Amino acid sequence: MSHPAPEIMPNLRGFVFAISGGQNTPLLVVLWLCTAAVVCYLTWSAETFERAVAFSLIGGLLVNFHSHMQDSLLLLMALALLTDRYQPKYVTRWLTIAVLPFLYVPLYYAPPYSGLFIYRSSSP
Repeated sequence: MSHPAPEIMPNLRGFVFAISGGQNTPLLVVLWLCTAAVVCYLTWSAETFERAVAFSLIGGLLVNFHSHMQDSLLLLMALALLTDRYQPKYVTRWLTIAVLPFLYVPLYYAPPYSGLFIYRSSSP
């Protein structure tokens, strides 16, 4: 294991580890492929280069294998690139919520503070 607490990583691997209680490689590969397909589509159909870069940043953060909380700061760049007057408001709202640190701090604590994530210990 390459991370001391993989269930708190802010990526798909951390999400899968948190909800399944361990490494679930088939589910992780399916999520990676779906995310890569969506990001490729969004990047290809983006109206500007800036939007394409923003979608790539978000997708790259989701599919990376190992990350820390500070890696989520890259979402600030995506937020800056996606907030223009032509962007739908729901995209800007969700991305703003994703950037705020109060979402990441509870992940450091065990349930119930960790929200929806269920940490299942490997010890009985």
